[in-house]
Amino acid sequence: MGWVRNAGASRTRPQTRSPPILNRCLAIHASSTEATNWFLTSTGLAKFLNQFAIDFQLCWKEVDYLCLIALGLSLVLTVLFRFLAGAMIWLLLVALVLGSFGGTGYLWWAWYGMRGTSGETSMLAYAITLSIISVLILLIVVAMRKRVELVAALFREATTPLFLSIIIEFISNHFGSKPHKFRYVIDYLQW
Repeated sequence: MGWVRNAGASRTRPQTRSPPILNRCLAIHASSTEATNWFLTSTGLAKFLNQFAIDFQLCWKEVDYLCLIALGLSLVLTVLFRFLAGAMIWLLLVALVLGSFGGTGYLWWAWYGMRGTSGETSMLAYAITLSIISVLILLIVVAMRKRVELVAALFREATTPLFLSIIIEFISNHFGSKPHKFRYVIDYLQW
């Protein structure tokens, strides 16, 4: 095993010779530890991972709380889809259209403020691209407005087993391992 030297006298990564593979000589690192250390330090990944670990140790409680909030909101959305599927779909579509046009308006406003600077052309390209995407989204929503009831019916049908599986899981975890004791609850919820 030898050290590969670059133009200066400093040392670079360790290498050994390998048998030719497809008529090419490939450098094989001396050991997996040296190769890993070289990769992590040369790419800056070691510093990033170290900073990530420090940050995660400082704010792990907030991450847990945010995950629990996301779980709760997804369960609420599942229940709302079960009972208010049509209204929820229209609300999400309107929010999508308004959000896309709001983003388009912001990009055009930012482009107007950046006129005469070096970032003018890139901001103009972003604004034009998002304008086209927003118009396409609006056209798709308008063209598919009659299909919303079909989608609402599909969501109602799809959320029923999901809702029941959540309830069965809750019952079996909290009231014992025999959910057949609570069959009347499950039969009642299948209306």
